[in-house]
Amino acid sequence: RQSSVVPGRCYPSKVCSAKACSACFFADALTSEIALWHHCSGPDVKSLSDLPVTLLSQRIPAPPDNLMSKRPDPRGADLIALIPAAGVGSRLPGTASSKEMLPAQVGGDAGDEMTHTEPVICHLLRSLRRAGVSETRIVLRNGKWDIPDYLSDPAWDDVNARYVITRGTSGVPETTALGLRDRPETDIVFGFPDILFEPVSAIGDLVNRLRSSRADLVLGLFPTENPAKMDMVRTDADGRVSAIDIKPAQTSLEFAWIMAAWKPSFTRYFLDVQRDMPDRIRQQASQHGDLHLGHTFQLAMQDGLAIEAEIFANGRSLDIGTPDDLDKAANWFMRDKEHSRI
Repeated sequence: RQSSVVPGRCYPSKVCSAKACSACFFADALTSEIALWHHCSGPDVKSLSDLPVTLLSQRIPAPPDNLMSKRPDPRGADLIALIPAAGVGSRLPGTASSKEMLPAQVGGDAGDEMTHTEPVICHLLRSLRRAGVSETRIVLRNGKWDIPDYLSDPAWDDVNARYVITRGTSGVPETTALGLRDRPETDIVFGFPDILFEPVSAIGDLVNRLRSSRADLVLGLFPTENPAKMDMVRTDADGRVSAIDIKPAQTSLEFAWIMAAWKPSFTRYFLDVQRDMPDRIRQQASQHGDLHLGHTFQLAMQDGLAIEAEIFANGRSLDIGTPDDLDKAANWFMRDKEHSRI
């Protein structure tokens, strides 16, 4: 049946059958409904009402009721957090839960002296809470219901979680675009839910740098022991980003970006790039096998956007995406304290 997607209308158990795009569900806590959020390319698509689609019934796992139990602040958000959680955890085969729900030793709201074990995503959420985030958008792969189930606890009500549910994406750039599809005119802070980091105040420092500068985008830089797995960043003496080296086999650069904050100017630029996919970004992606956010950051620099860095020279981070690093997460904070006493 041909129809048009209308904002606020409920389309339960439906997905788009279009072949040239991907589709996902947008769990809108304000209406407590699931409205179809159709992600496709095309210059004429600016809102949900622009999207003619074919709706088909599909047998897919139903989201839990508590996925839609939270309501956003009716006054609107002045700082939105965006968390990509649409991956399949291919580097951690055999895990029973979503990668973001694997246990790790995380820092408490009062700082590093208060640590305990809980899902790794909680470390990022606590840092976002400290930074004053008013809305948290989690782009979630269909079936990873253990994340919204855990966050339905009233203790997490103040993170104001909203979920964009996707059947799968081509990578982090597409996942990010899904979370920004309504082109929010507010500042965005972006963090990976499977990376631990210190200091826990880093998100707040990043946002402060963004709002006190003329930058369109600010990257949070941390030392890394695995540059071949990261996007390495070069800066000048004033903290302006001058180059980004994506997963280099060899490099003299010391710092990798693991978080970012940006203004609406970059949101608009990012979505236009994702829609148009110019040949030069395709060429960049072909050199690395797939498309990374770093490719868009590189393109933004070439096009004159201002990109700065907040450098945490004494900070550290841990991506728990491999079995060895997941083992390290079990006593990550405590091991650092013991090391500092040696």
